[in-house]
Amino acid sequence: MTVATWNTGDVQGVRRRAWWVALTPVGFLLLTFGAMAVLNEVANPSSALDVTATWAVGMAFGLIFYLPGIGVTIIGGSAVDQVPRTARIAATVGILWMSVVWVVAVADTARMTFDPLPRDEYSWTARLSTPELVVFAVPFGLMLLVNGWYLWTLWRGGADARADASRVRGDGRHLESEG
Repeated sequence: MTVATWNTGDVQGVRRRAWWVALTPVGFLLLTFGAMAVLNEVANPSSALDVTATWAVGMAFGLIFYLPGIGVTIIGGSAVDQVPRTARIAATVGILWMSVVWVVAVADTARMTFDPLPRDEYSWTARLSTPELVVFAVPFGLMLLVNGWYLWTLWRGGADARADASRVRGDGRHLESEG
């Protein structure tokens, strides 16, 4: 049974996946801003607007926390042909960094949802209900799954992927012919 069609020995594929996985949060941030623009016009104070506003505020202010993970992931994924093991470790550190940020974002929002203390009336985000919290957590859960998938594809090739990467010259051509 084939789980994925990606070849982890494919250096260009590792690079491309590093960019896609690392830039997923930026795409989500832009998507939330677009959704906010639409929902702000059509939705009276609603659950959708509350969840989207919480996403937008969390992603915008969280940028300072997940931006280093994006950089390290891209650098690691881009250097996989020069220093395979070090590059994979760097990409792993970046992915794990971003994953921790997502877990903390959901945990902190859950804490605010279930906190018995009165909420600051001037807060930038609404207090989410339990169903809203579940909806809020879905994209972060999906990003965690994507991060896990990338780590799996990054490391599953083991020695074969590292050997393939070590046979590639700086210009992307293989040093030895493949039979």
